[in-house]
Amino acid sequence: MVLGATGGLVFDYYSATDYKFAAIVAGSNKVVIGHVTATGTIIDASVAKTIAAGTTYQLGISLSGSTVSVTLNGPTRSATVISVSSMTARSVCSIRAAARLSIT
Repeated sequence: MVLGATGGLVFDYYSATDYKFAAIVAGSNKVVIGHVTATGTIIDASVAKTIAAGTTYQLGISLSGSTVSVTLNGPTRSATVISVSSMTARSVCSIRAAARLSIT
């Protein structure tokens, strides 16, 4: 991922205009949770985090019921970055996922 770009994880995907995501926004030094609808992209929560070039980050999500939690660099190096309790998946499930994103 190039500094100034956005990279992350998509979950609860139904179509190109109906899904949720967690992402690192390197250009604005933020970690965000949001969703996409037919009317556009909505950021549900964000937190400022320093995103440095030449660094690899691990972005994790956990969805349990109506609560989504996002971690940056795992729970041992960073506490939960964002937790949103108003997001709901259409099916009852639990999700845990992680991605490694390298900033160049």
